[in-house]
This record gives sequence, structure tokens and C-alpha cells, in this order.
Amino acid sequence: MDVSTASVTGEQETRRLRLRHDLVFAELPTGTLVRHSDGGFVLRGKAIYKWLTTLAPFLDGTKTRDDLLAGLDEGRAAMVGRLVDALVDKAALSTVTGPMVDDGHDLAEFRQQIAYIEHYGENGVERFTAFREAAVKVVGEDAVADAIRHGLLINGLKRVVGAEEDLPGDGGGILVVTAVEGGVDRLVATLRDNTGTVLPVVRVGEKVVIGPLTGPGRVGDWTTAMIRLSHNDENGDAARLWQAAAAPGHTPAPPAMRPVHASLVGLMAAYDVFRDITKAPGAETDGAVVVVDLATGDAVREEVLPDPRLVEGRSTVPPEGFAADVDADAVAEERPIVGDDDHEHDDLQRFLRLVGAHVGIVTGFDDEEIDQNPVKIARSVVHPGVADSLPALGFALEAPGDARRRATENAILEHVVALGPLPATESEAARRIDADRLVLATGLGDAGSGGWTAGRSLDGEIVEVPTAAVYARGAANGPGAFERSSAGEGVGQDLTTAVRAGIRSALAYEGVAALARGEKIVEVDTSEMDETVGYLVRSAALLGLDFAVHVLPAAAPAVAVFAVRRGTGDYAVGTGADVSAATTDALLPLIGRTLTTGRPGLDRLLVPGVDPRAARVSAGDGPLPPAEPPLASALRSEGREAVVVETTPADVLATGAVRTVRVLLTRPR
Repeated sequence: MDVSTASVTGEQETRRLRLRHDLVFAELPTGTLVRHSDGGFVLRGKAIYKWLTTLAPFLDGTKTRDDLLAGLDEGRAAMVGRLVDALVDKAALSTVTGPMVDDGHDLAEFRQQIAYIEHYGENGVERFTAFREAAVKVVGEDAVADAIRHGLLINGLKRVVGAEEDLPGDGGGILVVTAVEGGVDRLVATLRDNTGTVLPVVRVGEKVVIGPLTGPGRVGDWTTAMIRLSHNDENGDAARLWQAAAAPGHTPAPPAMRPVHASLVGLMAAYDVFRDITKAPGAETDGAVVVVDLATGDAVREEVLPDPRLVEGRSTVPPEGFAADVDADAVAEERPIVGDDDHEHDDLQRFLRLVGAHVGIVTGFDDEEIDQNPVKIARSVVHPGVADSLPALGFALEAPGDARRRATENAILEHVVALGPLPATESEAARRIDADRLVLATGLGDAGSGGWTAGRSLDGEIVEVPTAAVYARGAANGPGAFERSSAGEGVGQDLTTAVRAGIRSALAYEGVAALARGEKIVEVDTSEMDETVGYLVRSAALLGLDFAVHVLPAAAPAVAVFAVRRGTGDYAVGTGADVSAATTDALLPLIGRTLTTGRPGLDRLLVPGVDPRAARVSAGDGPLPPAEPPLASALRSEGREAVVVETTPADVLATGAVRTVRVLLTRPR
């Protein structure tokens, strides 16, 4: 940026100016590099570095632009003015409003805190005063509680509410409760009985969890966070936490923390109270936890997603008109928009909300050591503290990030199965569809004993189906009234994509079931398919893998293929808009699964135990099958009903990352 081109407005002339607290600058041969947390830029001119070095001490929030220019000759004033204007244009300066805190001001000793607030917004004195006068009480007799009290006072709180005093009844205060050397039962009781805002600080093994801020109007919930932590805990520390809460007299208190750790945790908690009240910026523990590792001193912030069982905003019934959306975009696939960086960034941020080592649904990815050629492979770690801890797998052609997205989607489907039926807003159904009309029905047990769940048919009608059919792989299907199959499970970045995936899965099940009954499948020639399939076939050959690809006729109107490693029991089922897309969908996991291990793919759970070596195969000598028709219309024309039940839990729904459904097909009339 050329300093000579910068301009100024009348409003800028009256505001006091301060260099951003996160700003650094360095001299270059042709100018000065200026960087801050939001970006960087170069100011051209050999003398700029000297001018900026001279000017920086005066950009402390006490002077306006006019003050900075006062007393300078015309040439220097013009130079300083252009430099200031350039810094303003590039957001390198923050503006200060409200009264100026000079040496004689009552708050002079807290000028650093006020300056910090003004770095993030206006009215620093007003917001600091709100903190200074706030009612904050710290409950706890340990070293961390003492450090919190100390941190609050040195940062300007006038007084900490005494142990025998009550906070204001209007819920305006903040109660900080520590449980780092025992006292978990007290913390649980406080959270249960208190009607105001509570900041919990609790020790879990060799980690301390600060937050989330819990109370009316708060997004975070401590119980939800601790349940998620318990799911993800591999050491039993979370179990001992609950034991201490339920039977405090029977649980030994953890050893005292080292003074340096107690001070670190206490000051972090006090700082977050300061941030929450001043909004400079908002508290890290608002809707999140900060986890401090006592072994390393590392701290990490993780978002706490809502309780998956929350009813508000969640319905099992898709909106009207969704079937038209499925048909309108029948050929489109789930591919990122090439070159749309904002779109890809937003998608990534939504998916990252699902991931957290301590309180995430997915705790991380175990794929750093996997060779990413010829296909990209991801292994998402889900609930490592439970017995079935195999990672969910995902495969892609172009980027590891795409593979991780698919692995995350597969992990979310396992999350849905583990949760089982969830409460949802009630919907008035027009009728019920009995179990014997559904393709997955086995005729065993009482199909309706587990209750009924509302969904919407492709015709737009709200209907009820047995809950056991919706959650056929879970405990809700205890009597075995329905096949324990993944048929109809769909996931996607939006509802339309998820429904299409669910319909394809339900129809693919029919194709594999027909194969298992002895119906013939048709081998197809992959040489007539697109270049993507050609690449995968060549890659398989280089790996010494011999594949055959067959079309599943009984999966129509969907296009589904059954890819088999010759002479083995290994197979994969793929679906897509045409036979090339379906073959790609099958070959990716078939190749990928030979290079790593993990949970069985959903395609292997359509008809568990099927042996491809028993399949009856006929040679295909005709053209490739036609492209997939609009599925909703095709099913209606066959006189079949497809009922879509949305199964997205509230925690997943809150991220906006994915939607999940179960599609249940009726038998042909």
C-alpha cells in the first residue's frame, strides 16, 4: 500500500487512536511489513519504518489524529497524517471513545485492563466499570480458588463476594465453583440448585476442565460436557469423577496441585470471568470448555455441543416439498464447488465443530501414518472409551480433507445408532404403516412394542412407522422385528443429499438381498466407464488386486453395483447417478479397506454375512445401464412408498455440518 494514497474522514479526526495490541511490524528493503491476527500488509517507502517506530509510542489511545499532527511543520504533518490514515484503512489502529483515563483518574491503575478492552471495542471505561462493580463469588478452599480470587482482584474487581454472602437474586452475578481437590458433589449440587450463572472448575485425572459457563440463557451445559468427556475418556478418570459426585465419602481426593498449576488454572478462570463481563472479547468458556493438561501445561478450547436429546428445533418429519428437491437435483453429486474458497471454508468450519479430543463427537483422526496413494484414506476416532472403538473410515480421490469428511459422516451415523430414539417435537400423523408392509420386516417379535415415530412420505403425507424400523441396528430393535441392516441410512451436508443417499441405500439393500437369495447379478465392463473408474482399476492392478464389478438389477430404479475382489469374501456396494459414479463409490472403499482397518462400512452392513463367492453371475454383453432417474418420481410410479424420518440429533444439528435420515421402503404392491 502506498501511504500517499490514504485519506481521512472528519469522523476519524476526532477519535483517539491506539495501535492494535496484536500488531507487529518489521523493516523491509522497500518498506515496512505490518501484521496482526487478521492479516498483514506492506507500507511502501524507505522511511516508513523510522516514521512508524517514532509514532508508535504516541498511538496509545490518548491522542486524536489532530493531536498527533499538532506542532509539526507542513511536510511532517502531511507524512504523519498519511501514515495514520493508511493504518486506519488497514484496521491496524483501534479507536478509543469515552472518558480518557489519565494519571489523576480513579481508574488510573487499571489503564492496562481498560486499554485491553478498547482493543476489542468501544466504551472501555464503561465496560471495565461493569466488571469492577460485578458480584462474583468463588466457592472453594483449594489453591485454585485462592488464585481465582487473587486474579479477579488484581484485574480490578472491587471485591469478591464473601463465603457467607448470597449473590443478587436477579441472577446477575457469577458463581465460580472449584472441585480440584474434592468437592465434586458440592459442584453438582450447586449446578442443580443455582438459578444464576456458574463457572465450574473441576479436575478430571491429570486434566482440569474450566467451564462451560452454565445458567439461564447460556449455550453450554456442564452435565452434557461431562457426559461427552466420559464417552471419550480412555483412562477411567471421568468414571471416578462421577463416583466422587455420587459417593464423596468413598472416593479419595486427588493429590494437591502444584502451586504453579493452581496459579495457572486460577488466573485462566479469573480472566474468563473478566472476559465474560466486559465482552472483550466474549468468554472462552461461553458454550465451550478449556481443558488444561497438568502434565504439559497445554490448554485447549473445545466447543460443547448441546444435549443430543434436546427437543427444541428438532423434528423427525422433513419439511413439505423435500421430495421435489430430491428429484430437482437428481443428477448432482456431493462435490465441493471448485474454486469457491468461502464455501469450502464454511463447510470445513462446520465439520470442525464435530471434532474435539475431549468433548467432541469425533475425537480426532488416526490416519497420519497411512499412505494416501492411490486413494485418500481417513480414520475418524469415535468414542474410544467404549468397547467397540474401531475408527470409522472414509475414502476420497482428490484430497485427504474429503476423506475425513466422509469418515466423519460415517462416524455420525454410528453416533445416531448409539443414541437410539430421541425425543422430538410432536407431529400429527395421518396414518400408520404397519410393519409387514416394510421391506425390512422379518415377521419376528412385536414390531410396535418400541413405539412409533413420525416421518413424511414422498407424497408429502405425515405417517408413523415403528421406531424399531428407524433404529434397526440399535437396541430399539431388540425383538428383531426388522433386519439389523444399515439399509436406508443416509447422511449428507444437507437434507436433500441425505435423503437421496438414504433412498439409494434402501434400494441397494434390495439388490444385495436378491443376490443373497440367489438371483443373478450382471458383470459389467469397466473399460467403458469414465476416466475416474479407469484410474481406480489401474491403481488396483498396481496393488495386485483383481476386481470384478457387477450391476445389481434388483436395486432399480437406483443404480447400484457390487464390486468383488476375485477369489475372496471382500466386496463393496456402491451407488451413484450412473454406473461410473456407482463403480467409483464401490471401488474407493474396496481399495481403501485393503490398506487399513476400521469399522465395517455401511455397505457391508446392508446384508451382514453375505458371501460374494456364492453369487450367481451372468456375463454382461450389452450397453451399460442407463443413468439413475429421479428417484422419488420413479418410486411413486412403481406404487411404492418411501417414508423419510430425520434422525439428526440436536448436537449434530447445532453444527449445521450434516443431516441424517432413515428411509423406509414399503414392499411393491
